[in-house]
Amino acid sequence: MDDRPNIPITLASGEVRQIQLPAGSELLIVSGQLVWRDPPQWLAEQLLTSTRLLGPEEVQRAERSGWVELSAKCKVQAVIIGPTNVASCSRFRRWLERLFVRAVRAAG
Repeated sequence: MDDRPNIPITLASGEVRQIQLPAGSELLIVSGQLVWRDPPQWLAEQLLTSTRLLGPEEVQRAERSGWVELSAKCKVQAVIIGPTNVASCSRFRRWLERLFVRAVRAAG
């Protein structure tokens, strides 16, 4: 197995979360179902976003950096896997660790 940083993520049914991901990051759905909305981009004066419905054992890759919106259709267990770029990995790992610490503190 590779040494890319990863962090587990849990979303309750109906929960919507926005996460900033660097290009090359991947989201692996362990259980549940969610909607992935790509970061918006401009094309010929129109703001476009694409969405995908993801289920168990599916992987979605962030093709470009930006804010991704995750909307849980039911309780979701997933893993965010960092990009393979070594410099990005260390920054991504620090960001994920801070995110995880905040989530643990908020949970009480």
